[in-house]
Amino acid sequence: MLYDLGAVYASMSGSGASVFGLFPASRGDILADELNRLFKGCDIHCSPLA
Repeated sequence: MLYDLGAVYASMSGSGASVFGLFPASRGDILADELNRLFKGCDIHCSPLA
């Protein structure tokens, strides 16, 4: 689903407790709202890579 949302890379943590996706910076302004809507009840963290 993260790839469908535009991720250039997505993976699961080693133990499978979390997933993450890397997205182009141009999607950052709406991505957190979109992910929170789709994954209610989950902790969503969005931040730019430095």
